[in-house]
Amino acid sequence: MIRSRSVATTIVASLVLVLAAYYRALVFRGERIRGAIARFIEARAAHGMIIRSERLDISGFPFRLDADFGKLTVDGLPYAKPAHVEAATLVARARPWRPGDWRFVAAKGFALSLDLGSGMPRR
Repeated sequence: MIRSRSVATTIVASLVLVLAAYYRALVFRGERIRGAIARFIEARAAHGMIIRSERLDISGFPFRLDADFGKLTVDGLPYAKPAHVEAATLVARARPWRPGDWRFVAAKGFALSLDLGSGMPRR
Protein backbone atom coordinates (compact mmCIF):
# COMPACT_ATOMS: atom_id res chain seq x y z
CA MET A 1 0.00 0.00 0.00
CA ILE A 2 2.77 2.43 0.91
CA ARG A 3 4.60 1.54 -2.26
CA SER A 4 1.62 2.41 -4.50
CA ARG A 5 1.24 5.80 -2.78
CA SER A 6 4.90 6.64 -3.35
CA VAL A 7 4.60 5.65 -7.02
CA ALA A 8 1.48 7.80 -7.43
CA THR A 9 3.15 10.69 -5.63
CA THR A 10 6.21 10.37 -7.87
CA ILE A 11 4.04 10.36 -11.01
CA VAL A 12 2.05 13.42 -9.89
CA ALA A 13 5.21 15.28 -8.86
CA SER A 14 6.84 14.48 -12.22
CA LEU A 15 3.77 15.70 -14.08
CA VAL A 16 3.73 18.96 -12.09
CA LEU A 17 7.44 19.49 -12.84
CA VAL A 18 6.93 18.87 -16.56
CA LEU A 19 4.00 21.32 -16.68
CA ALA A 20 5.96 23.92 -14.72
CA ALA A 21 8.92 23.57 -17.11
CA TYR A 22 6.58 23.87 -20.12
CA TYR A 23 4.96 26.99 -18.65
CA ARG A 24 8.38 28.53 -17.96
CA ALA A 25 9.44 27.79 -21.54
CA LEU A 26 6.32 29.57 -22.83
CA VAL A 27 6.99 32.59 -20.61
CA PHE A 28 10.57 32.69 -21.92
CA ARG A 29 9.32 32.36 -25.51
CA GLY A 30 6.82 35.16 -24.86
CA GLU A 31 9.58 37.50 -23.68
CA ARG A 32 11.65 36.65 -26.75
CA ILE A 33 8.64 37.40 -28.97
CA ARG A 34 8.05 40.71 -27.21
CA GLY A 35 11.71 41.65 -27.79
CA ALA A 36 11.60 40.59 -31.45
CA ILE A 37 8.48 42.69 -32.06
CA ALA A 38 10.10 45.73 -30.40
CA ARG A 39 13.21 45.31 -32.59
CA PHE A 40 11.02 44.94 -35.71
CA ILE A 41 9.14 48.17 -34.88
CA GLU A 42 12.40 50.05 -34.21
CA ALA A 43 13.94 48.82 -37.48
CA ARG A 44 10.89 49.96 -39.46
CA ALA A 45 10.92 53.36 -37.73
CA ALA A 46 14.46 53.89 -39.00
CA HIS A 47 12.99 53.72 -42.53
CA GLY A 48 10.06 56.04 -41.86
CA MET A 49 7.41 53.45 -41.02
CA ILE A 50 5.61 54.24 -37.76
CA ILE A 51 3.86 51.34 -35.98
CA ARG A 52 1.88 52.06 -32.83
CA SER A 53 -0.16 49.72 -30.65
CA GLU A 54 -2.06 50.33 -27.45
CA ARG A 55 -0.55 47.26 -25.79
CA LEU A 56 1.34 44.04 -26.38
CA ASP A 57 0.09 41.12 -24.30
CA ILE A 58 1.52 37.64 -24.82
CA SER A 59 -0.85 34.85 -23.75
CA GLY A 60 -2.41 31.60 -24.99
CA PHE A 61 -0.97 28.94 -22.67
CA PRO A 62 -0.73 25.97 -23.21
CA PHE A 63 -1.38 25.27 -26.89
CA ARG A 64 -0.77 28.58 -28.65
CA LEU A 65 0.98 31.91 -28.39
CA ASP A 66 -1.14 35.03 -28.85
CA ALA A 67 0.38 38.48 -29.28
CA ASP A 68 -2.48 40.90 -28.65
CA PHE A 69 -1.69 44.39 -29.95
CA GLY A 70 -5.05 45.95 -29.15
CA LYS A 71 -5.60 48.89 -31.50
CA LEU A 72 -2.80 49.01 -34.07
CA THR A 73 -1.94 51.81 -36.49
CA VAL A 74 0.70 51.87 -39.20
CA ASP A 75 1.83 54.99 -41.08
CA GLY A 76 4.49 55.41 -43.76
CA LEU A 77 4.13 52.15 -45.66
CA PRO A 78 6.91 51.76 -48.21
CA TYR A 79 5.82 52.29 -51.83
CA ALA A 80 2.48 53.74 -50.66
CA LYS A 81 3.22 57.05 -48.97
CA PRO A 82 1.12 58.57 -47.57
CA ALA A 83 -0.77 55.54 -46.32
CA HIS A 84 -2.47 54.73 -43.06
CA VAL A 85 -3.58 51.31 -41.76
CA GLU A 86 -5.70 50.96 -38.65
CA ALA A 87 -7.07 47.83 -36.95
CA ALA A 88 -9.39 48.13 -33.94
CA THR A 89 -8.00 44.85 -32.62
CA LEU A 90 -5.11 42.80 -33.94
CA VAL A 91 -3.97 39.44 -32.57
CA ALA A 92 -1.07 37.41 -33.97
CA ARG A 93 -1.28 33.67 -33.23
CA ALA A 94 1.28 30.87 -33.41
CA ARG A 95 1.70 27.38 -32.03
CA PRO A 96 4.54 26.98 -29.51
CA TRP A 97 6.07 24.18 -31.58
CA ARG A 98 5.89 26.32 -34.80
CA PRO A 99 7.00 29.77 -33.63
CA GLY A 100 7.77 31.04 -37.13
CA ASP A 101 4.24 30.44 -38.50
CA TRP A 102 2.11 33.41 -37.40
CA ARG A 103 -1.50 34.11 -38.33
CA PHE A 104 -2.80 37.66 -37.94
CA VAL A 105 -6.44 38.17 -37.00
CA ALA A 106 -8.17 41.55 -37.20
CA ALA A 107 -11.48 40.42 -35.71
CA LYS A 108 -13.14 43.81 -36.20
CA GLY A 109 -11.60 44.38 -39.62
CA PHE A 110 -9.10 47.04 -40.62
CA ALA A 111 -9.05 50.28 -42.58
CA LEU A 112 -6.50 51.20 -45.23
CA SER A 113 -6.20 54.78 -46.50
CA LEU A 114 -4.12 55.41 -49.62
CA ASP A 115 -3.47 58.52 -51.67
CA LEU A 116 -3.21 57.19 -55.20
CA GLY A 117 -3.76 60.57 -56.82
CA SER A 118 -0.12 61.27 -57.58
CA GLY A 119 0.50 57.93 -59.27
CA MET A 120 -2.68 57.73 -61.33
CA PRO A 121 -2.82 59.13 -64.90
CA ARG A 122 -5.33 61.97 -65.34
CA ARG A 123 -8.07 61.85 -67.95
